[in-house]
Amino acid sequence: MNAQKFSVISLLCFCWFVQYFLFTIFGGMQKHLEQRAIIKFHAAQKKTAIQTWRELQQVHGTDCMYQASVRCWMRRFKADPAAAVTDKERSGRPHSTRTEQCQNLIMALLKEDIRRTIDELSNLSQLSVGSVYWLLQELELCRINAKFIPKILKPSEAQFRVTLCQMNLDMLRHHPNLLEKVICTDESWVHVYSPELKSRSSQWLPKGSRRPQKALRSRSAKKTLLTVFYDWHGIIYFEFTDHTVSAEDYIATLSRFRERVRLYRPELWESGDWYLQQDNAPAHTAILTIAYFGEHDMDLLNHPPYSPDLAPCDYFMFPALKATLRGRRFENVDALQNAVKQELCKMSRDKIRSSIMAMETRWKKCISVQGQYFEGQGIPVQPEEPLVTDTESDTEPEAGESSEEPDDDDDDDQHY
Repeated sequence: MNAQKFSVISLLCFCWFVQYFLFTIFGGMQKHLEQRAIIKFHAAQKKTAIQTWRELQQVHGTDCMYQASVRCWMRRFKADPAAAVTDKERSGRPHSTRTEQCQNLIMALLKEDIRRTIDELSNLSQLSVGSVYWLLQELELCRINAKFIPKILKPSEAQFRVTLCQMNLDMLRHHPNLLEKVICTDESWVHVYSPELKSRSSQWLPKGSRRPQKALRSRSAKKTLLTVFYDWHGIIYFEFTDHTVSAEDYIATLSRFRERVRLYRPELWESGDWYLQQDNAPAHTAILTIAYFGEHDMDLLNHPPYSPDLAPCDYFMFPALKATLRGRRFENVDALQNAVKQELCKMSRDKIRSSIMAMETRWKKCISVQGQYFEGQGIPVQPEEPLVTDTESDTEPEAGESSEEPDDDDDDDQHY
């Protein structure tokens, strides 16, 4: 019973609403047509718009047309005495630009020049900026900046990267603790002053604040060349020089490094079961250097040319170190070297270990992209599982957490 009563009440309310709606629309329209007829009559009598509006206001009161509407219709009837009092028929819904024809037009313009901006596409296609934007969204297109890479690889060079990465993975499969025996080394120039990255200069300011300004600066001419050796457990040896390393210099550095291994990695020294990871710089691949490796039975880990994305020193150690030095101006090279020593001592052991563990994942990613560079392509390169923190050794510098994450560095180092 209650349900039937509720249904009847709902039906009555709906009917009342429809009646009110129709009365409001058509009743209001009828009144406007009557007033327009009066305006047309007054226009024929040469009366002014203000006189007509005042007379309409006296008769219709609050239902009177606006004064601006009366002026508009008065001008229309005076210009064309035979004009109708009804509105002109409209064309209907505006023409839509989000059609297949417009999509094909945008694609054709992009095939001519894939770097065209939205404004350029709008001018060439005679479409609004908003329409071009939505067409690009429907085409699932987005603008992506190019990433600088060390070299445009030839097919043979990319295949060589795949081959060496596969060889390293095979070695790791037969020797699961291979990465614990790898010692990484490389050289890099460190400047007395390196300007801070633009991304590091951003500030939190109230909305609407003016954009901060910063003077454009360049790196200082004074610099020092850092050579570093580190493994799973931390930094083993590092030294500085003021000139490019030659084969003779590198051999002398290797001799001092081997002495450090004997003192601080006795288990590796006694077994001789460890691998040196280095790039293919001229000093590293010279005949004298290769002869030194053979004379001292030193094994090298396979590393393809032009592959900084596979070298821990290039994708972690040097970017992380230089990120802490950017924006700091040192008095001289000695002050710079002291700061570098402090930062190396504070380098996180967990991050050092993670950088070496990431070699396995990076080898796999290099193979998955057929030897091309994979950084910046949306491909994860870090191990998925967290690493176990290693116990610190008494013979190593005390480790601390670094406050900076590795950044891409635009230094003048050459990767081989």
